[in-house]
Amino acid sequence: MEPVRVSFWNIPAWMVVANYVIQFGTVAILLGRLFQRFLLWQKGQGKLEFDHFWGRIQRVGQFALAQIKIARERYAGLMHLSLFFAFVVLLIGTTLALLDTDLF
Repeated sequence: MEPVRVSFWNIPAWMVVANYVIQFGTVAILLGRLFQRFLLWQKGQGKLEFDHFWGRIQRVGQFALAQIKIARERYAGLMHLSLFFAFVVLLIGTTLALLDTDLF
């Protein structure tokens, strides 16, 4: 017998459905707010510039992914980076569980 991990063990079906409905709603709200923010940025900027593409991608890697700016502070940077990378690991684990359980 192959060992398996049962997803949503001992959770009623209505709670599983409610979970997915709430997640869908929050993603819809997020996308709506991002669209509102995009419209606001468009008003102030005039037009979006797509020059220096690789430099911008490099800055995203430095400041968003590697968290260089916050890492300059010793204590706060260490705490922030610990939380950030813990959430990255949690995201990877949750994504793998989703792929294994719900999609395959």
